[in-house]
Amino acid sequence: MVSTSAVRSASPSESRRGQRVDRSTIARAALALVDRDGLEALSMRRVAAELDIDPMTLYRHVPNRDGMIGDIVGLLLAEIDADERPDEPWDQTLLRLHRSEREMALRHPHAYALLVLAPRDEEPALGFARRLKEILTRGGLPEERFLDVWLVDASFINGFLLLETATLTRASHGEARAGAPAEGGDACDLADGLAETVAGEAFLRGLTLIYAGLKETFARTELSPLPRRNRPV
Repeated sequence: MVSTSAVRSASPSESRRGQRVDRSTIARAALALVDRDGLEALSMRRVAAELDIDPMTLYRHVPNRDGMIGDIVGLLLAEIDADERPDEPWDQTLLRLHRSEREMALRHPHAYALLVLAPRDEEPALGFARRLKEILTRGGLPEERFLDVWLVDASFINGFLLLETATLTRASHGEARAGAPAEGGDACDLADGLAETVAGEAFLRGLTLIYAGLKETFARTELSPLPRRNRPV
């Protein structure tokens, strides 16, 4: 799996409960806070309260909120199945990776936008992209085609999953405002399950069509590579 080297720490601290606190602990607490209370809850003070430490202690390990967000992005990337598998074609690698990414996004619907908005020319997203480029190239994707695939791929993935996770977060906010869900939960669960199945099938169908179209285009035409100044990886 792609390494999350962004989550590094100074010497560990201790919370008032005697819990070991380092940069990795802080990142996990921050992600748990976002999962539970949404992105608007993410602050150095709130994370410090979750860990039962003085807010100033956080700055020994994380420079600021942006640094904490970068560490959350590293944790999200680490949940994606980006392992290399021998003899796996590049398009099958991407299908497997994005199925895993969707599962991660549905586990962390509030946090997923942080991954989408993470700078692509900085760690940890840059390291992930470089490693993925190596894997796809060994899987048969011509190196000069990587950015073509990356740009089309990311546009579909980000749009689809942002819409899907936004629907989930709106629903969770609505339930929180309304209190306990109404009776008839079995019917609601069935409807949710059917909607999830349809969304999952649409997601995979869209990816399959995109990769088939890219492969056909690559076979028929010679595309000019993007100017080097636009290449993030």
